[in-house]
Amino acid sequence: MDDIFEVQDEVSQEVAVLILPALQVKEQDRIQAKPPASFSAWDCYLKALAIYNQTGTGSDYEETNDDEFLKFCDYAIAGDPNLYDAYVLKARRIYGNLCSSGYQHKRKEVKLQFHELAFQAYSLDPNNPEAVSIYSRSFNVKKITHSV
Repeated sequence: MDDIFEVQDEVSQEVAVLILPALQVKEQDRIQAKPPASFSAWDCYLKALAIYNQTGTGSDYEETNDDEFLKFCDYAIAGDPNLYDAYVLKARRIYGNLCSSGYQHKRKEVKLQFHELAFQAYSLDPNNPEAVSIYSRSFNVKKITHSV
């Protein structure tokens, strides 16, 4: 059974090595097509993204990481209110926090914030798949909330 997992790991690593250059080129193309209005806002977004990638979606509540993540997202949004990436990223984390025990005491507030961020991301770029995805997830949360 261990051999299967080793093979799976090897295949995953090979796929990642093949995909990474294509993703980097796509990201460069996207930045060139629509450069950020504020590079300091973009820098804050990238710092928030790094925290997100290190700590996950927020389902494992860690106040220190979450506070720092939210601070960088807020700085990015304040620095460039049209940076939909920051809205999407913050909405993703807040979506993960909806089920976190650390946020149960303010679940209604967190849900409202999630819906607002999802709507803002979609409003800024309705053709962006990530913005559409997070916005549709917002409707699913509303649907689940109203049926429970």
